[in-house]
Amino acid sequence: MTGTVQIKRGTRGVVFHPETWYRSEMHRLNLVVKETAPEGYDPVITSGCEGRHSDDPWSKHYTGWALDYGIHGLTEEDIINWVDQIKVALGDKYYVLLEGNHIHTHVV
Repeated sequence: MTGTVQIKRGTRGVVFHPETWYRSEMHRLNLVVKETAPEGYDPVITSGCEGRHSDDPWSKHYTGWALDYGIHGLTEEDIINWVDQIKVALGDKYYVLLEGNHIHTHVV
């Protein structure tokens, strides 16, 4: 298990929707991502409810039910293993997908 989950420097606006961040589903999501991260890697939240998202306008980012985590500096093997571990730990109440340069997660 790694130490912390960081927030990407330069992220504009409110990163987390205040009505959802402390709900148990989002808290669990963040804990699982942290606990399953590759050895020595501190996950970085690269997007919350700010910005523009690829699945506009229905993205769960806009309602605060989705987070993206960066994968910079990880090997392909580490990324695939991490995504698989997140999926297993969270189960079918969450959606987890590798999207290019980040791992997209949201509550179903």
